[in-house]
Amino acid sequence: MALQKYIRIDSTDTIDDIACKFEKEFYKKATVFKIDKKIFLQSYDTIVAYIDEKDSSFHRLWDDWSSTTGRHIFTFCYAFHLKPICKKQWDKMKVEKVSGVYEKVLNFKTSNNLFLGYNKYI
Repeated sequence: MALQKYIRIDSTDTIDDIACKFEKEFYKKATVFKIDKKIFLQSYDTIVAYIDEKDSSFHRLWDDWSSTTGRHIFTFCYAFHLKPICKKQWDKMKVEKVSGVYEKVLNFKTSNNLFLGYNKYI
């Protein structure tokens, strides 16, 4: 049985530090970034979830599941001190439609010289 690796987040870590840790851990297949008080998780080319910093709530954006993305989601929750989410819990969650999220992400990544799926700090 493979052991789950966890990303260690220190209280002094910035969102860029966290993004670097995610990308190193998942070989650039997952990353995190922050836009307007929301911390997004991108798995491969899909934005799957976000955490709202206002109330530390987790929000599902993707209507599917894969074992690899599941590991990304689990680690994302753990890294931000939320209870990790498994497939059974994921399936019970409502899929949110956040208007303009992909446009905001594309604008954010373009203005920060980021390629879709990759962070400039690696």
